[in-house]
Amino acid sequence: MDYFKIICYNSDMLKTICMEKIPKIWFAHIFSATKYHGIVDLMPNSLEITYLKKGNLTYYDTDDNKFELKEGTVFIGAYKSIRRVQSEAFHEHHTFSFIFTPAANDSEGLSFSYLPVLSDETVCQNIAKYMDLLIMEYKIGGSYDIKTISYFFKILEIIDDYSKSVSEDNLYGNMRYVNRAKKYIAEHVDKKITIDDIAYAVNLTPQYLCNIFKTVTGITIITYVNRLKLEKIRNLVINNGLTLRQAGESVGFNDENYISRIFKKYYGKSISELKKYPDRMLKYIPIGKQK
Repeated sequence: MDYFKIICYNSDMLKTICMEKIPKIWFAHIFSATKYHGIVDLMPNSLEITYLKKGNLTYYDTDDNKFELKEGTVFIGAYKSIRRVQSEAFHEHHTFSFIFTPAANDSEGLSFSYLPVLSDETVCQNIAKYMDLLIMEYKIGGSYDIKTISYFFKILEIIDDYSKSVSEDNLYGNMRYVNRAKKYIAEHVDKKITIDDIAYAVNLTPQYLCNIFKTVTGITIITYVNRLKLEKIRNLVINNGLTLRQAGESVGFNDENYISRIFKKYYGKSISELKKYPDRMLKYIPIGKQK
């Protein structure tokens, strides 16, 4: 069979790729150094999998966000997600990279999910075992050697099984926290709401709440808050005859110009347009298209 498609479910935690045909392994090695500063220049549509056998490594992405990789863990980096790597002491890492062809659709094929960092000792050691076999066979037979490909898919299988199990275990708990956050927002929509307030109410750190809210809902928590407030403003202006200022003050917005700007941003039309045609269907603009 010469056709494979890898499909995963995209979120801030569980990453996704979709590819067809057998991917090409284009780089594989074992490397060690007492001190290391390097640039990671991955090809488009490529993924790099690294097992850190000894020491520590620090990865930086294109926005200079830092990821600490500790001894015995596995790091999976995609094109543009990692830019440079460094270590100030001795380390040894085992790495291979592969290029894939993006799939046109997701109707067939093999499902593969991955988390960027894996730290389970048993899982990482299992990956390391097959990675060393892959590196050896790659040096002997090249990218498409049957043993190389066999070890490659075994590694993907291990990563996929573990990543899905961890994500599924966390999903229900995350949804509960998100629902609590939504309940708090609905109950306090007439007040000024901050992320710190919501996080305190659901007993999470603000950053973690933001991450899981975006993961579960697909939008940021600020977008969700604004949508609820704007919906109430719209109803008060159109159905209750309040002015924009009065409606805004009822949900904690005191700047009429600000309300007008975000109303246009989220709905694509002004409140005055809606007052003229109150029965027209109102749709939110997708977040990626907002200006």
